[in-house]
Amino acid sequence: MTTGTKFIEATLEMIGAHSITNPAGAEALNRGMDVLNNLTAELDDDGYTLGAVPLKVVGSELSEPQSASYYLQCILATRLHTHFPGSQISETLTRDVRRGWRFLDRKFRPVTISPPVARETLVRGSGNKQSQRSQVFYSEGTEIG
Repeated sequence: MTTGTKFIEATLEMIGAHSITNPAGAEALNRGMDVLNNLTAELDDDGYTLGAVPLKVVGSELSEPQSASYYLQCILATRLHTHFPGSQISETLTRDVRRGWRFLDRKFRPVTISPPVARETLVRGSGNKQSQRSQVFYSEGTEIG
């Protein structure tokens, strides 16, 4: 868990909009907070269970999972670069954004498991995962009804 200020500053560093010699101002941090809140709301709407708390002020606690922190920063960086003229997105950042979406899908999106289906109700040959096409799930000559 990190504070919003550290999270947004690390994100702005990725695109070159913040550094030790050229720190981001309050307006840049507020812009980052707004975009971050929009991102977390979008992820919640899409069914991701991150548990990140929207920031009320820049310095408040974000409560994001540490395993997803870097990837969230990468995704946020690609959304913020349009707000900062002269910022750049590297090939590494683009690659990490793709990795981040895959990671979020794998770790934080709930999986819906369909209810079991009785094999007798399946169409002939469906559900056969062993590539044995000659087998069927019912005896030859029985009526399906």
